[in-house]
Amino acid sequence: MEPPLPQDFSEEDFLSLQKETRRLLVNNSGFIALQNLQVSISGFPIQSLTPTFRSLYLWGSVRDLFLLTVAFLMTRPETYAKIRRCPAPQARKPGQPCGRWFVRERKQMFCSKTCANRASDRKERDTP
Repeated sequence: MEPPLPQDFSEEDFLSLQKETRRLLVNNSGFIALQNLQVSISGFPIQSLTPTFRSLYLWGSVRDLFLLTVAFLMTRPETYAKIRRCPAPQARKPGQPCGRWFVRERKQMFCSKTCANRASDRKERDTP
């Protein structure tokens, strides 16, 4: 990994990475350029017909490696199926959903207990 290492990231660095990740996920066709990524494959026999163990090695900045990992994960149906946006109403903006991204666990419908409670309260109020 190239500097800065994760432990050297400032809060501003993480916020910037979050912003780029959202852009990649929200646009569904977001394009983000990786700046300096190196790839190597070991155990790849060109002439051999015998299957061998292969390894993919990646070197690059934390940013590039993280965004590439997110992209790989989002191409897997079992990962993509768990990513949700919270449908609970916002506390200060009625009529608009929370919209926060979260990874669904089991039957989870909302990003947090707070949003689940808010949705339940709203449903009770709206039910005659």
